[in-house]
Amino acid sequence: MRKGPQFPSYLAFSTVRATAQTFLNNRVDARYRSRALVIAITSLIVLPFNIVERLLFNRRIKAIQLDDQPLCILGHDRGGTTHLMTLLSKDDQFAFVRSAQFIVPDACILFDKVLSPVLNVLKPKRPMDNMTVEGDTPQDEELPLVKYTSTCDLQKYCFPADYQSFTKSFVKDFTPESKGYWEWKKYYLFVCRKAAYIMGRNRVLLRNHANMARLEAFLELFPNARFLHIKRNPYRLVPSLLNLHRKIIAKYTLQEYTEEQLMDFTFFQYKTFTEGFVRDRHLIDPKNYVEIAYEDLVEAPIETLKQVYDKLNLRPFNEIAAVIQDYLDSIRTYETNTYQEDPVLRQRITDELAIAFECFGYPIDDIRDHALQPAV
Repeated sequence: MRKGPQFPSYLAFSTVRATAQTFLNNRVDARYRSRALVIAITSLIVLPFNIVERLLFNRRIKAIQLDDQPLCILGHDRGGTTHLMTLLSKDDQFAFVRSAQFIVPDACILFDKVLSPVLNVLKPKRPMDNMTVEGDTPQDEELPLVKYTSTCDLQKYCFPADYQSFTKSFVKDFTPESKGYWEWKKYYLFVCRKAAYIMGRNRVLLRNHANMARLEAFLELFPNARFLHIKRNPYRLVPSLLNLHRKIIAKYTLQEYTEEQLMDFTFFQYKTFTEGFVRDRHLIDPKNYVEIAYEDLVEAPIETLKQVYDKLNLRPFNEIAAVIQDYLDSIRTYETNTYQEDPVLRQRITDELAIAFECFGYPIDDIRDHALQPAV
């Protein structure tokens, strides 16, 4: 399988200010100093373009009045959120972060018409799966956000030895009293407004996995938001999440780490996000919330999405059903990752993630019980 070109780092083409914050606040191990140098160089390369774009467009962007009912996708990494967002992005009422805004967020208006055709030809692959990235591929708004501010959970992939501090500081315990909270709020809204400006649509489609455990902060930004939560069986999701962490961290890390740390990282993130969701989901008005299962989306996508549109009153679903079906037909041959069953990993999921099985309604299968059963 052809491997497309890859981006140098999540932090590449950050603003100079964000790059300085990141390197002042975090340790870069000697082995990875060349990676850090590349990040610093890219931030300097894009600086003149950032300045020009700010002068030309920032006043107009800040004046954008966003629709007060964005659609926010909630769910864990590898839980089907990417597929779900791609389907919803076919609905022309939504603006979303496009690839150029992810790559060069502070100069994306200048570069969008250049980068998008290039991406459409090169079709670079995401590190964790077989999906290609094209110009209009919808992206997580955390991706440009991390290039504006160091108050961002996504930094944990570059600094995995300190992963807990990022998730605790910027997700689990993130409040108006937290360091960097108001900076995060300012740039989060700016990212959304810029997406709306670029696409000429004021209702944004958002997908940010950290928002599962950051609902109170998110609702301060968008108190009337609509929420679509997609759940997936932990026995299927966690191995895929571990694979994602393994590939992304190997590619982008600036710190040494061990396989044991990687495993703990995966369980800490999954458990922390789930606990935060259980803690705060009562803050969402029930009429603004709908939950679907990944398994249902895969087996019956049109029927499942129709239920979402009807429950959240997004628009008459028949207006966009054909467009979504055309996209589904175009990816019919796409092959998802497969994993060999690991009994040790499965047992750890059983032992440590009871809260997820209870929250999401999947049955726990304790493999130790099987050993007590007589052979048939």
